[in-house]
Amino acid sequence: MATLGSYHLVRTSSGVVWVSRVAIGWNDLFVDVREWRAEDWRQHPQLSQAVLRSGRRDLLPQGPRLHPGHQWAVRAFRGQQDGPPERQ
Repeated sequence: MATLGSYHLVRTSSGVVWVSRVAIGWNDLFVDVREWRAEDWRQHPQLSQAVLRSGRRDLLPQGPRLHPGHQWAVRAFRGQQDGPPERQ
């Protein structure tokens, strides 16, 4: 039983994927993401982070590419940067 708490089972259009959790728990144990939009992913931040860490970015909705000046937001989300760059 404890092993299940270490994974998210994610139902995709191509089948079920096991994704290692960021933290052990029972929320979002089984999630059907076949029709999820960006807002759905935002409401499940631990699942989103686990999907990104697992390298399964293909499960997330594809949005417009970020302007290079906004890449700091992505790095900050990943814990690679504290805030926006200083203006020159």
